[in-house]
Amino acid sequence: MTAIISDPAGERYGFPTYPRGLAPRHLMTRRMLAAAGLRKNNQDPVAQLLFYNRGRLVTAYLYDSTLAAPRRPWTSAKQHAVEKAAASRRFCGTCRATLDYIPRYGECNPCTDSRNTLGRPLEHAAWKTTKTLNSPGSWRVAPQRRSAEGKSPMP
Repeated sequence: MTAIISDPAGERYGFPTYPRGLAPRHLMTRRMLAAAGLRKNNQDPVAQLLFYNRGRLVTAYLYDSTLAAPRRPWTSAKQHAVEKAAASRRFCGTCRATLDYIPRYGECNPCTDSRNTLGRPLEHAAWKTTKTLNSPGSWRVAPQRRSAEGKSPMP
């Protein structure tokens, strides 16, 4: 990794550039503006932050907070629209029950638990994950045979 050079004049990168933590206080990212209750107000970025995160070079654009506008207020009509959209997703696609949560995979937890990944009821699924060597270095899923009593023949 190379060191990021502070370039406030924009001579090296063509854009005013700062390392993390060294930008002027009035320059903020979009998340910083949102945390302060502001929005960027259609302004273009005036500078950038360059820093490394997990070995990758990351660019974050900075906006002038003196040109930012207050965030638009949350209206009752907007609140109603969000609640209506969320309510339309809170039903089970299988049993059509109305839920208190947004279901994952379109089904409520009892419907999801009663099915395996292939869509068959669990009592018909005889597959279990066992460590069976298919070829050197690879593992596969093999069925585990059950006796007539429903017990596994293996101890």
